[in-house]
Parts: sequence; structure tokens; C-alpha cells
Amino acid sequence: MKKVLLLALVALSLFSCKKEKRALTADFEDLSLQAESYWHGTENGETTFKSGDFTFYHNYNTEWGSWNQFAYSNVTATDFDADHYAEHQYRNAVGKGAENTATFGVGFDAGEFGTPRIKVNASLAPDGVTMDYVYVTNTAYTVSTMENGDAYGNEPFKQGDWALLEIRGILANGDVNKIDFYLADFRSENADEHYIVKDWKKVNLGALGKVKELLFNVSSSHVNEYGNLLPAYFCIDQLRSVEINVE
Repeated sequence: MKKVLLLALVALSLFSCKKEKRALTADFEDLSLQAESYWHGTENGETTFKSGDFTFYHNYNTEWGSWNQFAYSNVTATDFDADHYAEHQYRNAVGKGAENTATFGVGFDAGEFGTPRIKVNASLAPDGVTMDYVYVTNTAYTVSTMENGDAYGNEPFKQGDWALLEIRGILANGDVNKIDFYLADFRSENADEHYIVKDWKKVNLGALGKVKELLFNVSSSHVNEYGNLLPAYFCIDQLRSVEINVE
């Protein structure tokens, strides 16, 4: 009888320690939103929210009603009206999430006041994880500015202009690798090669290596004495790592 109990305990122990092989993901679909709405935070200062296996950083200023880093949205409209900036900043150029999902992340790079940041769930991958891909597109706001200019000194994009999303991977030893993704590229002398991203583009993140954290930076050819002049927005969805063993 004791032998049977011992074998049963061993079997139970092995079963409880069994690891599952899967990718770490974040798709924003696990975040609660009413239809045609968005979340930009309500608590003053830097906070976080989680989607899947990743933590997203967010900063909200209650005095100014402004935010930076990450928000999320399921708004389907793709037009932008500067008179309704407060609501329209949460629209993307596609009208839905990647892979026909509803919800997507909206990033805003406020530079020294708030760089969009995502952390890997340390309990699942304490030394970091090799990323696989993420989908990226423009917001309706940035597309409108690139195509039409705005009241803040931006002119419509012309030959030589560009908008760049730099994705940085922070490794366990503090090293930083990066991948460049052009949100718009008018650098070519051939006008047929000019583009503004208006659909979801799959960005391979494997070159970042085994990361514990992701940072995002927006820059452009439109600058003034204070730095980047272009609205520093972008949208992401379907963030995914390679498969790893998790308990």
C-alpha cells in the first residue's frame, strides 16, 4: 500500500511540474472595453496594465487630461479631425486590430516625459525571451498630418521625408539591440516608392535577441528646435515571442 501511495505521489509531482511549450503573447483582446471606445487611464502618474504575458506602461496627467506611453482602443473610424483631437487620437489607419481582431494598442512617445515601454512577465521568463513579431500601423492622426500637414508647422510629406519607429530590446545584461521600421518613407527619388503605412505590417523582432523589455521611439524628418515635430503616435497588436517552456 505504501509503495502504491509513493508511486502516486511521484506521478502527481511529475504532473504538477510538467511544463507547457507556448509563445508569450499580448493581443489586447483580454482588456475590457465597450464597443467604439478606448482607455487612456484615469489615475495620475505612471501606472501599468497587462495584456497576456506582457506589462504595458502608461502615464496619465489628471491636471492636463493628457497621457503617454500606451493606451488601447477598439474604435473603427479611420478619419481624423483636428477639432476632435481628444477623441480621434485613438483611431488607427485600418479601422480594426491586426488579424481581424477588435482591440489594439496605441503608443505615444513623449520622449523624456514618457517613452513607450513593455516588460516581459518575469515569472515566465526571468532572463528574458526571444521575441518573434509584432504588428504595427499608423494612427489616423499621423496619417492625416503626413498627407495634409497641420497647424503646428508640419507640411504634407514630400520627397526626402520619413517617419521612423525604432524598437529597442533591452537584454538581461543591459545591452540594447534595435530594429528600425519606417511608418512612412519618401526618401527615394522615385515617387512610386513613396509610402505611408495604412495597413497592419508584421515586424520580425528576432534580431533583438533575448529581451526583458521593449522600448519604442518615434522620430521623423520634420523637426524644430525642440526635436521631432510629427505627432509621435503608432499602433501595435499581436505581440508574440518564440515558443518557450512555461509552467
